[in-house]
Amino acid sequence: MCRSSMLADAGLAEITLATAPGISSGLFERTAAIEQSANAWKTLLSVEEATFREPGLLDAGEFILARGTRPAELGASEPSVARS
Repeated sequence: MCRSSMLADAGLAEITLATAPGISSGLFERTAAIEQSANAWKTLLSVEEATFREPGLLDAGEFILARGTRPAELGASEPSVARS
């Protein structure tokens, strides 16, 4: 079952899926080395930002991020913020 279909079946609309990190996932030593160069690090972050919503990368990342809204007719509420 498609992830967005699963979320739609749960009542969410305007669904957006993303991944983090997508390009550098699992490359811990290389990422640490890239971080030592300001230019390389900036480039990697730019590439990650440009590609995090690419459907083909969803399974490549360490995390799948999902965002959706609940339509008013289903009892939409104001966004809440977790507080510690």
